[in-house]
Amino acid sequence: MFEYERLIAFKKAKRFYVQIRPLISSKNSLMYFEKDQLGRSALSVVANIAEGNGAHSSKAKANYFRIARGSISEAAAILSVLFDCDILTKDDYSNLHDLAGEISKMLYSLMRKSTS
Repeated sequence: MFEYERLIAFKKAKRFYVQIRPLISSKNSLMYFEKDQLGRSALSVVANIAEGNGAHSSKAKANYFRIARGSISEAAAILSVLFDCDILTKDDYSNLHDLAGEISKMLYSLMRKSTS
């Protein structure tokens, strides 16, 4: 087992991506670039948490967690736009937005721990 697999932030980020993927695949009204950007930003969170946790310096760790936090914010913003366009249901939007908020807070904590 890799060390990052024990992180709650990693587990939640992976769950976020696993929930996003079928949602964007099933929405025919989504434009290709919307599907692509949302999928890439959601997967970026998972990848950057893993890469950051394996970094050797605390500065590098904090940077990867910062990038992951930017990606979860990007995904949340895209979800907000899709909700406003009536592409997402209120339940789908609320569940994913809340999960994104939890992940963002955890990443902030990981950033702070990495630099202290």
